[in-house]
Amino acid sequence: IQKELAQDQLKPQINLVAGYMISGLAGVMVDRQNPFAELSRLQIERLNELSRMAGLAPLPPVTGFGRVPEHLRGGYGTALSTVFEGRFPTLYAGLQLEWFARNRAAEAQLAQSNLAQRRLEVQTRQLEQLIEAQVRNALQALEVARQRIQAAEASVRAAKEKLDSEIRLFQTGESTNFMVLTRQNEYADSQRRLLAAQSDYNKAVVQLEQAVGTLLDRFGVQVAWRP
Repeated sequence: IQKELAQDQLKPQINLVAGYMISGLAGVMVDRQNPFAELSRLQIERLNELSRMAGLAPLPPVTGFGRVPEHLRGGYGTALSTVFEGRFPTLYAGLQLEWFARNRAAEAQLAQSNLAQRRLEVQTRQLEQLIEAQVRNALQALEVARQRIQAAEASVRAAKEKLDSEIRLFQTGESTNFMVLTRQNEYADSQRRLLAAQSDYNKAVVQLEQAVGTLLDRFGVQVAWRP
């Protein structure tokens, strides 16, 4: 997202600008003589005098420069009333173009975004290689544990056969208590080795499920990610 934003900042920007406002206008009349009206009156009187000398009709009288409307006469309250009445609305619209030949800030941000993206790609590859190595090691440990179970099961069967044979010899008087106890200890040791091999196999299964990401699903554990 930051990379796309930096790339967009290097492009020209065209913005649509529009607005609407209402202005308030009012003022107090100043009771003094208008200098422009007085100047015009003197000029008209001079022209009328020349017109009489020439036998011409006089000019029509000047009534002034107009009158101020009543709604514009007043103080601050009158100005506010013109605002609420909406007497002077203004609507404007236009296009705003922004373009920088060399937006160095955006270029620097784009370079940083590209660098961060490459760093993220390297970290992703390293993580993938680490997961691949963990899965490979877990599979190897699982295979070794399976072979140990097979060997331990064969050892248990052999120790059991020796124990049974030694018991039969003892019953016929061809063996001693010491030999029977020895065969019993061998049989018990083979069973302990089988249990150890089965435990290592279960650990290898857990390590494999952890490496491939299925361990939590096996136990029905769900992780809720918060935005």
